[in-house]
Amino acid sequence: MLSIENLSFKKKLVVLLVMPLLVILFFSSTAIYNKVNTKTEMNKIDQLVILSSHISSLVHELQKERGATAVFIRASAYKLAAKFAILVSLCEFYNDIKFDRCFFFT
Repeated sequence: MLSIENLSFKKKLVVLLVMPLLVILFFSSTAIYNKVNTKTEMNKIDQLVILSSHISSLVHELQKERGATAVFIRASAYKLAAKFAILVSLCEFYNDIKFDRCFFFT
């Protein structure tokens, strides 16, 4: 069996230096791998942030359109309500003159 005592000084020095270098190489490669993964995830997050910004702008525009549509519908409802009030008053007038039914709603 190979014993440390039988090795030359040069080989003992190489063994003492190789082991820590292998450990340092292992931990540094692990750290580099983790940093690369972190950078990849950050790039994905950056793209998602940009996407969410565009979606937010779209939602804002849709909300403005919804508000404009509500205003339009409400304004149209007021116009229709005014026309309906005129029709109702005409019907009441004709009912006062003894018409049996109002012909506007047939």
